[in-house]
Amino acid sequence: MDHYILLIFFIGYLTISGIIGLRLLMIYSHKEEKKRFIYFLIKFFIIIGFILGWTILILLPVDVYYNLSSELKKYLNIFVLYRIFYWLCLSYIFLLTPILTIIYIESDKLSCNNNKSTKGIIKFKENNEIKKKLKIFFIKVFLFSLFFFVLSFCLIFLTYIPFRKLKLSLGAEDCKLWYSYIKDIYKQNFFKYNIRNIDHCENIKKTKIKINIELSFNDYITIFMSFLGYILFSFYCGIGLITFPLNYVKLFMQRKKKIKEADFKRELSSINRKAKVLIYTTERLQKEKEELEKMNYMKSFFKYMKHNREKKILNYIVYKLEKDYENLLESYNNPNKRILSFFTLLLGIIFLILSISIIMHIIFYILLNSLNTNNNIFDNLRILDTFLVLLVKHNLIILSLITYTVINSYLLICALSGFIYFCSKFNLGLIFALQKKDTYLNSLLLNICLFFFVASGAAEFSTKIFYLYSSYTYASSFFNLTLKNLGFFGLLYSKNIFLYLILVVNLLTFILFLLPKKCDFISRSVSYKYFNINKDADLESNVSVKFNQQDFKDIKIFK
Repeated sequence: MDHYILLIFFIGYLTISGIIGLRLLMIYSHKEEKKRFIYFLIKFFIIIGFILGWTILILLPVDVYYNLSSELKKYLNIFVLYRIFYWLCLSYIFLLTPILTIIYIESDKLSCNNNKSTKGIIKFKENNEIKKKLKIFFIKVFLFSLFFFVLSFCLIFLTYIPFRKLKLSLGAEDCKLWYSYIKDIYKQNFFKYNIRNIDHCENIKKTKIKINIELSFNDYITIFMSFLGYILFSFYCGIGLITFPLNYVKLFMQRKKKIKEADFKRELSSINRKAKVLIYTTERLQKEKEELEKMNYMKSFFKYMKHNREKKILNYIVYKLEKDYENLLESYNNPNKRILSFFTLLLGIIFLILSISIIMHIIFYILLNSLNTNNNIFDNLRILDTFLVLLVKHNLIILSLITYTVINSYLLICALSGFIYFCSKFNLGLIFALQKKDTYLNSLLLNICLFFFVASGAAEFSTKIFYLYSSYTYASSFFNLTLKNLGFFGLLYSKNIFLYLILVVNLLTFILFLLPKKCDFISRSVSYKYFNINKDADLESNVSVKFNQQDFKDIKIFK
């Protein structure tokens, strides 16, 4: 019966993730990227990638069930399952994404040429030209994909060489942990020390036994992706654990209230005045571009860089102003309903309690791990881990798997929220990665690639903070043991450096989030960049109001 419940849950989980992926595509994909087969194909693979990323999260609960179920071991090899999923992820990142990206870029050029050639009767010469361009197109796709495949293989293989051979020095406890994984291949090494089964590990007293093992390339790929993802996840989740729940609270505090006619006209006039400034700036930058095109390339190189930087900042300001205009119209025409606002607040409070519980769990884990205590009373302070273990001990394995999946899904959502907040707050190039109805498909593909790494990091992170629960796993325990023996990186992992990183990022994000607008130096720095674009502008001849640096602060473009 448990098999069927678990199967139904996982099918439902993957179906929901697919629906969410489809919904996100409908919300964020560019409104003009429709009605073409190539767009449909890329969107299909984006949804597949989204589902695959969420599937990585459930590998650990499947591993727990595999280790505790004797029947499942007859039909499934958990190591093979891990290898399949991580090879699929690597193939998606380094092979499929470059292919789809080059097809996406080149298909627009081909479609333009085809449209021109279809006007009237297509001549034989034009057909040959199209065939020639198609040939060049497929050569580009092949070379581009081959380059990325070779590059990725070299990157992973070159890092694999120094970590391929592990020198283990095993005490009694370490021997028990490693024995079931290496007994078949390295049994002669155990026979040297008169260890013929796992119980004989107790005979190791003072002198540790030394065994050299060779890590397989397939297992290294899983460890490689998990460790990189663990670093990314630690940083972004540290941000997201704070920003994700507080954003809901902020939405309630800044809910769209019904505004009066006079206030609406005043705000609209302010936006109109800002728009005039931006129009003037756009015209000035366009004139600069025309002048740069006439100049020598070497002379204009640095000016081009400055021009492009100013254009990006201007685009960002226009985007913010458009959002202000949309929010103003929404507040005037469709203010938030009171019930919906309080529901948003309730969600924020629930997520905030969950975030605080996870942060406290991490703090207790670090403290108890540094004290090296084996006291069961202190172990119970790791509330979430203890709860999951309690469910397993009471034969509620399915319920523990569902609970773990829900918690880990929340952590992954927080990490994605942290990524979006970090990019937008610091005005990075990826700030427009997810604009509603204005995100290009190549940008969505890159976000899916990042999602793979972060998802694999979430799985690795959970084996760390839920170490009692993850001790019931089989394959994950092996990857965890191996990672601890990878030299300097293993030392960072075993000393919980990245858990400290999460707590530090939590604190900094909380301080940054609560800063008043006047003290928000990060957003203000973008305002000063905006002023630098316009400092030489003769605004009096273009707008009705004279502007200076103080005026730019007063109009509050950056809310």
